[in-house]
Amino acid sequence: MAGCRIAAGLLAGVTLAMLNLTAAAQQRPSPPPPPPAIDCASPKHPAERAICTTAKLDKWEKERHEALKRIWDRARTNRQRALMRRQHTEWEMKRNRCGLDRSCLSRIYTEKLNELQVRR
Repeated sequence: MAGCRIAAGLLAGVTLAMLNLTAAAQQRPSPPPPPPAIDCASPKHPAERAICTTAKLDKWEKERHEALKRIWDRARTNRQRALMRRQHTEWEMKRNRCGLDRSCLSRIYTEKLNELQVRR
């Protein structure tokens, strides 16, 4: 009888610990969203300067940002958002390698906008 009570107590303790871990995992703060569209008042990279001075690229940057925000808002888990954040950082590095090369930037943006269109 005492053994049953001890086992029941241990089971209750383990269950409570699991519930606490689950609650803690759900309360983790969400990863920060990808940064806003480029601030053309103070571009940080040559690629950003090229984007800000080219109407088509500037328009595509705003479209990319809006599409990314919509997808971000639909992401249900922190894991999905962390993956999106990582993918955005990788894409941004790729974009910045284009420097002032507008044809490279056009290609990068076309690919990204097509990818985001598929994910809608």
